[in-house]
Amino acid sequence: MHNSKIIHIVEEHLYTYYSTDMEIREIKEKYSITDKDINSWIKSQGKINRGVEIMALKNIEMQEEIYNKIQWKLLIGKILEYYKKNEPDKYLYIKLRYFDKCSTTKIETKMAICRATQARLKSDIVYYIALFAVKENLIKHGQNTRFTMNFNSVGRKFQHKIIQVTQNK
Repeated sequence: MHNSKIIHIVEEHLYTYYSTDMEIREIKEKYSITDKDINSWIKSQGKINRGVEIMALKNIEMQEEIYNKIQWKLLIGKILEYYKKNEPDKYLYIKLRYFDKCSTTKIETKMAICRATQARLKSDIVYYIALFAVKENLIKHGQNTRFTMNFNSVGRKFQHKIIQVTQNK
Protein backbone atom coordinates (compact mmCIF):
# COMPACT_ATOMS: atom_id res chain seq x y z
CA MET A 1 0.00 0.00 0.00
CA HIS A 2 1.51 3.30 -1.04
CA ASN A 3 1.74 6.29 1.26
CA SER A 4 -0.84 8.23 -0.74
CA LYS A 5 -3.37 5.42 -0.23
CA ILE A 6 -2.65 5.34 3.50
CA ILE A 7 -3.04 9.12 3.71
CA HIS A 8 -6.36 8.82 1.89
CA ILE A 9 -7.59 6.09 4.28
CA VAL A 10 -6.67 8.10 7.39
CA GLU A 11 -8.16 11.33 6.06
CA GLU A 12 -11.37 9.55 5.09
CA HIS A 13 -11.78 8.36 8.67
CA LEU A 14 -10.99 11.82 10.03
CA TYR A 15 -13.57 13.45 7.75
CA THR A 16 -16.24 10.92 8.78
CA TYR A 17 -15.36 10.75 12.49
CA TYR A 18 -18.60 12.36 13.66
CA SER A 19 -20.80 10.51 11.16
CA THR A 20 -19.63 7.01 12.16
CA ASP A 21 -22.92 6.15 13.86
CA MET A 22 -24.83 7.10 10.72
CA GLU A 23 -22.42 5.01 8.62
CA ILE A 24 -23.01 2.01 10.88
CA ARG A 25 -26.77 2.36 10.37
CA GLU A 26 -26.19 2.49 6.61
CA ILE A 27 -24.06 -0.67 6.78
CA LYS A 28 -26.85 -2.45 8.68
CA GLU A 29 -29.37 -1.33 6.06
CA LYS A 30 -27.08 -2.48 3.26
CA TYR A 31 -26.90 -5.97 4.73
CA SER A 32 -30.47 -6.12 6.04
CA ILE A 33 -32.40 -9.34 5.59
CA THR A 34 -35.38 -9.01 3.30
CA ASP A 35 -38.66 -10.91 3.67
CA LYS A 36 -37.63 -13.09 0.71
CA ASP A 37 -34.45 -14.12 2.57
CA ILE A 38 -36.45 -15.07 5.68
CA ASN A 39 -38.94 -17.12 3.65
CA SER A 40 -36.07 -18.90 1.89
CA TRP A 41 -34.59 -19.75 5.25
CA ILE A 42 -37.87 -21.14 6.59
CA LYS A 43 -38.44 -23.26 3.46
CA SER A 44 -34.88 -24.58 3.60
CA GLN A 45 -35.10 -26.09 7.08
CA GLY A 46 -33.61 -29.58 6.83
CA LYS A 47 -32.26 -28.98 3.32
CA ILE A 48 -28.94 -27.78 2.00
CA ASN A 49 -29.51 -24.25 0.79
CA ARG A 50 -27.13 -21.61 -0.43
CA GLY A 51 -29.49 -18.85 0.75
CA VAL A 52 -28.75 -19.56 4.39
CA GLU A 53 -25.02 -19.58 3.69
CA ILE A 54 -25.30 -16.26 1.88
CA MET A 55 -27.21 -14.75 4.82
CA ALA A 56 -24.52 -15.98 7.23
CA LEU A 57 -21.76 -14.53 5.05
CA LYS A 58 -23.62 -11.21 4.80
CA ASN A 59 -23.90 -11.10 8.57
CA ILE A 60 -20.17 -11.79 9.01
CA GLU A 61 -19.26 -9.09 6.47
CA MET A 62 -21.58 -6.62 8.19
CA GLN A 63 -20.07 -7.33 11.61
CA GLU A 64 -16.53 -6.89 10.22
CA GLU A 65 -17.41 -3.54 8.61
CA ILE A 66 -19.07 -2.29 11.79
CA TYR A 67 -16.16 -3.48 13.95
CA ASN A 68 -13.71 -1.69 11.64
CA LYS A 69 -15.68 1.58 11.84
CA ILE A 70 -15.86 1.37 15.64
CA GLN A 71 -12.13 0.63 15.96
CA TRP A 72 -11.25 3.62 13.79
CA LYS A 73 -13.52 5.87 15.84
CA LEU A 74 -11.94 4.69 19.09
CA LEU A 75 -8.42 5.14 17.72
CA ILE A 76 -9.07 8.66 16.46
CA GLY A 77 -10.86 9.50 19.72
CA LYS A 78 -7.80 8.52 21.78
CA ILE A 79 -5.50 10.54 19.56
CA LEU A 80 -7.84 13.54 19.72
CA GLU A 81 -7.77 13.36 23.53
CA TYR A 82 -3.97 13.27 23.46
CA TYR A 83 -3.75 16.23 21.08
CA LYS A 84 -6.32 18.22 23.06
CA LYS A 85 -4.25 17.85 26.25
CA ASN A 86 -0.70 17.96 24.87
CA GLU A 87 -0.71 19.57 21.41
CA PRO A 88 -3.64 21.98 21.09
CA ASP A 89 -2.44 23.34 17.73
CA LYS A 90 -2.81 19.91 16.14
CA TYR A 91 -6.18 19.41 17.80
CA LEU A 92 -7.39 22.75 16.45
CA TYR A 93 -6.06 21.92 12.99
CA ILE A 94 -7.97 18.60 12.98
CA LYS A 95 -11.11 20.34 14.16
CA LEU A 96 -10.91 23.04 11.49
CA ARG A 97 -9.68 20.91 8.59
CA TYR A 98 -11.56 17.65 9.02
CA PHE A 99 -14.60 18.39 11.19
CA ASP A 100 -15.46 21.95 10.12
CA LYS A 101 -14.03 21.34 6.60
CA CYS A 102 -12.34 24.73 6.46
CA SER A 103 -10.17 25.68 3.51
CA THR A 104 -6.44 26.28 3.89
CA THR A 105 -7.08 30.02 3.59
CA LYS A 106 -9.59 29.97 6.43
CA ILE A 107 -7.25 27.89 8.58
CA GLU A 108 -4.45 30.33 7.77
CA THR A 109 -6.60 33.15 9.10
CA LYS A 110 -7.99 31.38 12.18
CA MET A 111 -4.74 29.77 13.35
CA ALA A 112 -2.32 32.41 12.01
CA ILE A 113 -0.13 29.78 10.35
CA CYS A 114 1.17 29.61 6.79
CA ARG A 115 0.33 26.86 4.32
CA ALA A 116 3.73 25.22 4.76
CA THR A 117 3.06 24.87 8.48
CA GLN A 118 -0.38 23.48 7.69
CA ALA A 119 1.20 20.89 5.39
CA ARG A 120 3.63 19.91 8.15
CA LEU A 121 0.82 19.64 10.71
CA LYS A 122 -1.26 17.55 8.32
CA SER A 123 1.67 15.25 7.63
CA ASP A 124 2.46 14.81 11.33
CA ILE A 125 -1.17 14.11 12.21
CA VAL A 126 -1.89 11.70 9.37
CA TYR A 127 1.31 9.68 9.82
CA TYR A 128 0.84 9.57 13.57
CA ILE A 129 -2.67 8.15 13.15
CA ALA A 130 -1.41 5.79 10.43
CA LEU A 131 1.25 4.39 12.75
CA PHE A 132 -1.38 3.59 15.37
CA ALA A 133 -3.71 2.17 12.71
CA VAL A 134 -0.97 -0.20 11.57
CA LYS A 135 -0.28 -1.14 15.19
CA GLU A 136 -4.00 -1.91 15.71
CA ASN A 137 -4.22 -3.80 12.36
CA LEU A 138 -6.65 -1.26 10.92
CA ILE A 139 -4.22 -0.74 8.07
CA LYS A 140 -2.84 -4.06 6.97
CA HIS A 141 0.78 -4.39 6.00
CA GLY A 142 2.60 -7.39 4.64
CA GLN A 143 4.65 -8.65 1.74
CA ASN A 144 2.68 -6.77 -0.92
CA THR A 145 2.45 -3.58 1.09
CA ARG A 146 4.70 -0.58 1.07
CA PHE A 147 4.36 1.76 4.00
CA THR A 148 7.48 3.86 4.06
CA MET A 149 8.34 6.82 6.18
CA ASN A 150 11.56 8.57 6.84
CA PHE A 151 11.93 7.29 10.39
CA ASN A 152 15.17 9.19 10.91
CA SER A 153 13.33 12.50 10.84
CA VAL A 154 9.77 11.57 11.72
CA GLY A 155 9.74 8.21 13.49
CA ARG A 156 11.76 9.12 16.56
CA LYS A 157 9.49 12.03 17.32
CA PHE A 158 6.47 9.72 17.08
CA GLN A 159 8.08 6.94 19.10
CA HIS A 160 7.91 9.04 22.26
CA LYS A 161 4.27 9.97 21.59
CA ILE A 162 3.30 6.36 20.86
CA ILE A 163 4.69 5.30 24.21
CA GLN A 164 2.75 8.09 25.94
CA VAL A 165 -0.57 7.29 24.28
CA THR A 166 -0.28 3.52 24.79
CA GLN A 167 0.46 4.10 28.46
CA ASN A 168 -2.76 6.13 28.71
CA LYS A 169 -4.88 3.16 27.46
